[in-house]
Amino acid sequence: MVVPSFLWGDIVHLPTLQPARPDANLILDVELPLTRQTFERVMAEEPEIGGGHLVEPGFARVERFGTVYRIVPSAE
Repeated sequence: MVVPSFLWGDIVHLPTLQPARPDANLILDVELPLTRQTFERVMAEEPEIGGGHLVEPGFARVERFGTVYRIVPSAE
């Protein structure tokens, strides 16, 4: 059983696009810098994350991939 140590809400809406482009977001989100800051925090702490808009099973971790990020789904 995966137990996330960091829960996020709407940090990511498009999990296949936003890790590579953290500044891309929906027009309704006005705190765009927080996405990059959240990715950096998650990278520093290396927690298991859980939250909305993640691919199944809904838990993942964030990894640096060159100059961008990627979301790696957790094994069930």
